[in-house]
Amino acid sequence: MYSAENYKLILAGETHTGLCSKTNEDNFCYLSRADEINQMAMIADGIGGHADGALASRLCCQIMLKAWNECGVGHEVDPKKIQQSMINEAAHCNSLINQMNQNRNGSKIMGTTLVVAVFTPNHIIIGHVGDSRFYCFEDSTIEFLTRDHSLVMELAQQKMISASEMNGHPYSHIILRAIGTTPHIKIETKIHKRHPGQRFLLCSDGLNRHLSDPQILGIIQESESPREAVDALIRSTLRSGAQDNVTAICAFH
Repeated sequence: MYSAENYKLILAGETHTGLCSKTNEDNFCYLSRADEINQMAMIADGIGGHADGALASRLCCQIMLKAWNECGVGHEVDPKKIQQSMINEAAHCNSLINQMNQNRNGSKIMGTTLVVAVFTPNHIIIGHVGDSRFYCFEDSTIEFLTRDHSLVMELAQQKMISASEMNGHPYSHIILRAIGTTPHIKIETKIHKRHPGQRFLLCSDGLNRHLSDPQILGIIQESESPREAVDALIRSTLRSGAQDNVTAICAFH
């Protein structure tokens, strides 16, 4: 448990188009306000191609931000109420984007992944849809606290492919759940206890497709600040080929 004076995290984020794309379909944001006890970070990775994916991910971030401001999540002390708010607003976001798809008269379907985390003084409330990820680093270990809603993750869990085969698999780009692509969606949420010394990373799949867990862990451990970590993660992804947009948010205590 943290004291009232030292629970807040320092956050930094960055996004890059990558080396093979002309448009960045990722959007991200984070909030850390002096007058709020809670902090928030989220990444949305658009699907649907170019402007469509960028629009879906931008709308997702805007809707979640509006809900934060209107529902007073920054001041909420009950993690279960924050979790329920996250579920409600993800469903609302899904409904709005799905309605836009229905009004487009056969145009390509747009949608977005979402990973969002709310940091309270003693808990982390995590929600995700798709294959954007949340990592926790503690005592020289890396822990993946979200489970990709993707075809390769399902294949790996059914032991049809190994974990090492996931990134290079020809179907690694196929996700099974996204905001806006179907009339109804359920965001997967979890509540975790916070502990002193933990560090956190949210990222789009453009990062973890190119960097292994040991590479990510090494960068996080060697970085003195979240800004240094984010910059190093983006640079390392670009050096590894960066075939997709790449986005990262780091949160250090």
